[in-house]
Amino acid sequence: MKRVLLPISLLVLAAVYIAGCRFWNIEYTSTVLTTLTAIIGAYAIWWQLKREKDLKEAEFIMNYNTAFIGNPELTEIEKALEGYRKTGEFEFPESQRQSVINYLVYHEALAAMIFRGVLNIKNIDDLFMYRFFLAVNNPVIQKEELCPEAQYYKGCFKLYKKWSAYRKKSGLPILLEETALDKTKEFDSYAK
Repeated sequence: MKRVLLPISLLVLAAVYIAGCRFWNIEYTSTVLTTLTAIIGAYAIWWQLKREKDLKEAEFIMNYNTAFIGNPELTEIEKALEGYRKTGEFEFPESQRQSVINYLVYHEALAAMIFRGVLNIKNIDDLFMYRFFLAVNNPVIQKEELCPEAQYYKGCFKLYKKWSAYRKKSGLPILLEETALDKTKEFDSYAK
């Protein structure tokens, strides 16, 4: 559709110019055509910039995902969190604390990019939703790290609020909703 828009616009401009030269003052016709050409040119530039932004966002998302997948520390935590989802058991030994912190900080960075308008939740939902809700809705993670250290994870709290609202509005389920982060006593204080 968009590929057809430019040739059609050029044909319309040519037709207006020919008709204008025949039936109206040529100076007036030239002024109108110059204005129309500027408007079409501005639209074409805007559309190209938007397309480039979308491509850069997609590239960034893929690189961010690759960084996660390529980090064995983060993928091990994800496996442990998946185990909780399946069995209801999740051990959080002190030796894993730094890995859990890194996992949460990964999502803190994601939150910062969303709130600065670099990323859009709609564009990251399919790829990152599972990892995010798997962690923040885990009651052990909440009890041992997220809630006691909530002041360091404000991005996760705010992102939870925004992301869960997006999913609810879109009619999409929220992973581990029975132990949702917004049910903690810290949520209202840190999700502002």
